[in-house]
Amino acid sequence: MLACHAAVDMIKGSEKLRAELKEIYGREINFGVGVHWGKAVVSNIGSPFRIDYTAIGDTVNTVARLEANAPGGKIYISRVVADILGDCADVTSLGDTVKLKGKASGFEVLTLNSLKEKEDD
Repeated sequence: MLACHAAVDMIKGSEKLRAELKEIYGREINFGVGVHWGKAVVSNIGSPFRIDYTAIGDTVNTVARLEANAPGGKIYISRVVADILGDCADVTSLGDTVKLKGKASGFEVLTLNSLKEKEDD
């Protein structure tokens, strides 16, 4: 849920910047966002000469593929994320029309249209 709220905030926040850059430089920025859920290895990885703190694994690869395929201003999520969000999200299934490298056919991709506002307890 938090990752999806962050994704929505990123897209909304970029609208003002996009308009400013268009006005000043005549160019726009556009990016899509991907959200997936699963296990990953998160650690310092590398050699003694170069160590990076990073995440690796199928989950990381899948979210990278979702992000790479998401058109500007869109948020692509996996079915597992949609199931976690449940009724808290308005989503549109793209079925398996979006082919993700390294994923078998039948991997469902959805567009996150909106999230319901949080209710105060």
